[in-house]
Amino acid sequence: MIGFIILFCFIAFGFLFVHNRSLFIKYVGLCLIIFMGLRNPLDYIMDNITVYDIWVYYDHYSMSILAERPIGNFNSWEFSYNYLVFLCSKIIRWPQFILFLEAIIYISLMLGFINKYSKHIIVSIMCFLALGPWIFSLSAFRQAISIAIISAAIGLLYERKWIKYTLVVLFASTFHQTALLILPFSYFIMMSNSFRKKLICSLVIGGILFILGNSIFIFANTSFLRNSFEGRAVGSWLNGIINVILFLITIILASIGCRNNKDFKAQNEYLLFFCIWGFFFYIMRYQTQLFERISFYFFPCLCVLLPNSISNYFSNVQYKKWSLVALTILCVFLYFKRSFEIFYSQTYIL
Repeated sequence: MIGFIILFCFIAFGFLFVHNRSLFIKYVGLCLIIFMGLRNPLDYIMDNITVYDIWVYYDHYSMSILAERPIGNFNSWEFSYNYLVFLCSKIIRWPQFILFLEAIIYISLMLGFINKYSKHIIVSIMCFLALGPWIFSLSAFRQAISIAIISAAIGLLYERKWIKYTLVVLFASTFHQTALLILPFSYFIMMSNSFRKKLICSLVIGGILFILGNSIFIFANTSFLRNSFEGRAVGSWLNGIINVILFLITIILASIGCRNNKDFKAQNEYLLFFCIWGFFFYIMRYQTQLFERISFYFFPCLCVLLPNSISNYFSNVQYKKWSLVALTILCVFLYFKRSFEIFYSQTYIL
């Protein structure tokens, strides 16, 4: 727990004294990378697969140092991670570096995404830390990198560069195969210029997925996923409800904003549809583990769209007051989540 307290003291210092936006992003990124990199991978709990994942990646890097070729510990399609680790292990022969490597890639891309699309980076960063994306990245190295790559590529959707976006998603899938499932939803967003049609179709298709989701999963998992995602997601029911409520509030406020404000629509339309898909997959997370995995691809958009949507209804002065309230709530929520997250008990190599 002491490590998290120190981390947030440093972030609070930046919030109070670093007023340049670009410098603040770099400062927070450096704090997070150092914190993530210094965790002790040997301090794991064997009966808890979440923490055990850290040891798996650490051990994979250790073996790669001595190997003559990339070690394929993961799905054969997910080869980029194996090659990345193999190349880095030949340059930096220190297994602890794998934690720094994942942190550098993930944090750089995610904070770059927040900096580009969020009007209020402080609230977005707190959402990023409190609502789940960052906690998930502390152990799920490969999918975290995949999520960060896809988030950073959303700009290609706005520019309607289908081919480049597809290539980026295919590249992301070589870190974690679940990235491929994002493509049909991304294509759907670009298919029509009619906001109302896309909104109605998204809600209808989302409802159908919610009803038939388990049957679709059983077919996909037995046909071509090789039973990779059997089992149901686990987690706090209260944390889940809070995230569902935040998704709903964001979708409602953003939908109204897109309808009434052309500038807001131009900047946030695609983020809104990603949040709609994220909402449906998130409420299906207890049906099967696969839906939980998919839902994490949409959470970065929630972290940006939530403050953007709320600020659309307030003046700058009012929003600053609201921001303080929001930050307080998010800090309390993050503290509360410690009861459900074993990462708070981890030690560090220093």
